[in-house]
Amino acid sequence: MVRSRHPIADAESVEFRSALVEERIAIRKGLLDCRIRFPDLGTVRVINFHLVAGGLAGHPEERRGETCRSGQIDELAARAGVQDGVPVVVLGDLNAGAQASPANYEQMLEAGFRDGIAEAGGQGLVSWDPDNPLITGERNRSLPPQRMDHIFVRETGAQRLHAESAEVALSERILDFGAAPPLPLSDHYGVAVEIIGR
Repeated sequence: MVRSRHPIADAESVEFRSALVEERIAIRKGLLDCRIRFPDLGTVRVINFHLVAGGLAGHPEERRGETCRSGQIDELAARAGVQDGVPVVVLGDLNAGAQASPANYEQMLEAGFRDGIAEAGGQGLVSWDPDNPLITGERNRSLPPQRMDHIFVRETGAQRLHAESAEVALSERILDFGAAPPLPLSDHYGVAVEIIGR
């Protein structure tokens, strides 16, 4: 989902062609490509995505998941390069990072994206924490605390974007179901970056 206080000129939802068979049956992964008109920046494309993890029974770092994720990154990079001259902010659940499936993370950088969180000094932020009570299954709990959720920036014209500050968001345990301790909103915590034009 993309929410904006500024006008969204248009939006298009796109399903990834690269997908694991079992996820095609139960879940449709893809991206949401929006053009947002900012008063000081002009038009910026914001693309929200969710890439495959390891499938219904696989570990995110197994070759099968990494190969599928690589195909999805290719699709994402191709989509982000469609409109020259408009800067692009690409954000979401990569299900990979500098620690887990680093080849997928490096593929994003090689495609011309800058890691906005790292640029803003947030290299050590954690969005995937195995102590989060919503993370279940030993395969998932075996991953170390790390950042699998990202905000990438890529310019295709004269307008330059720069990430100023970064923080973890939505990590609070606020959902109260009565008998059990409160839970966070998601199995991944959010990440937030302030991006300015230069």
